[in-house]
Amino acid sequence: TDLNFPKDTFDDSYLQESSEWSSAMGIYATELRCGNCLELLLAPYIECAACLPIIRLVNKRIKTTPVLVCLSCFVRGVQFDSHKNDHDFVVRRDNISVLDKDWTGCDELNLLDALRICGVGNWDAISNRLNCSKTALECKIHFFQYYVREKKKTVDSAPKEALPYVDSIEDPPRPLFQSPAYYDMAGYNAARADFEIEHDNNAELLLSDIESIYRHEDHDSDAKLYKELVSAVVGCYQSKILERQRRKKVMRMHGLICTKKSFLHFNRSRSYLPMQLVGLYPKLHQLLNFDQLSILIEGFKCETELRERQRTLKLYRHNGLTQICSATVFEELQESRNLQLREKRTMVIGGIARDPTMKKVSLPLNIVGRPGYEKLTEAERHLASEIRLMPRDLIRFKAMLMSACKKHNGLTLAHARVLIKIDVNKTRKIYDLLLSRNEISIK
Repeated sequence: TDLNFPKDTFDDSYLQESSEWSSAMGIYATELRCGNCLELLLAPYIECAACLPIIRLVNKRIKTTPVLVCLSCFVRGVQFDSHKNDHDFVVRRDNISVLDKDWTGCDELNLLDALRICGVGNWDAISNRLNCSKTALECKIHFFQYYVREKKKTVDSAPKEALPYVDSIEDPPRPLFQSPAYYDMAGYNAARADFEIEHDNNAELLLSDIESIYRHEDHDSDAKLYKELVSAVVGCYQSKILERQRRKKVMRMHGLICTKKSFLHFNRSRSYLPMQLVGLYPKLHQLLNFDQLSILIEGFKCETELRERQRTLKLYRHNGLTQICSATVFEELQESRNLQLREKRTMVIGGIARDPTMKKVSLPLNIVGRPGYEKLTEAERHLASEIRLMPRDLIRFKAMLMSACKKHNGLTLAHARVLIKIDVNKTRKIYDLLLSRNEISIK
């Protein structure tokens, strides 16, 4: 390469221009990062069409970069800075033809990278770096035709228009007339966005008695009274129309169209809510719309995660750890210790080998930080750890036994074992604990 292109005469400005042109067109994805997670972007990726470009100072030069989002953050609907997840967007990809119909944008980038590493003229090595998808002769012809001789550098097939944000593409529910789902939705037809029978359905009859032409003169006293009467009737009709719109808005904004999804979302986040808010969930739906309620639940979720993190840090501090880097060693040693305790059951105790027919003793389960741990009392935590039961399962079993006791005016152990399909010994311990605290009674 040095013999064919001496350093004092070889001009590689077209290589720099080509690289800058590819980066400017938004397809040189290896130099761009996601605005949220700061990961290197690999095409396809998303460019926001609503946010203003970011101005940066690079090598004493001002450069503007659009707000870019990787696919992982895009599908999760993340929001950062001024970017919102309902903005219009453009999909940037490199599988389109840029200069030649047989060469995609990804091939163009790989060719430029191979030229930068291998040098111009080493076409066999360049072809190998392209995974032999292009021969050495094809690489040479394409390079000299489009990057040396031809000066046309336009991208005709790249998408330029912004795609609108679509809130939902699911088909709205269409319950049958007088079916249970029809009554659950109060007769609301989501496909038409109106009720089968509107609020005050005969409100239009108010306007039927209004005459469009006044029969009295303007100076007549009855004409003025007639105008006031017409204005009052129209005002009444307008208030009824506004009430109809308000009821439709309540159906849309408070999650009443698909109630199953609303309660499914609630059940997934139930373990993060305080006990006093679990029974108030239907009332909260009346005060807050679905988005506001989701933000509230996410807030409780973040609080639970922070409490769990705080509890973990207190555990580290209690064991003498002062640096977070020592936590990894502590976790490994703790896991090794638990493994030794599990193996201890098979060791020789007091010079006598353990009888394999003897019942194995299970180690207590570590339930600290598990969902529902905060809702248990100290005795319930000890019981859940002893019988190796998750906190939320213990809460569910406790609610089942208390409900059955209230329904049948008492509860026997045999009936409790029928309700709870777990080990009978675990059921007896739960039953005895509730019985000792007078939360249930014997029938």
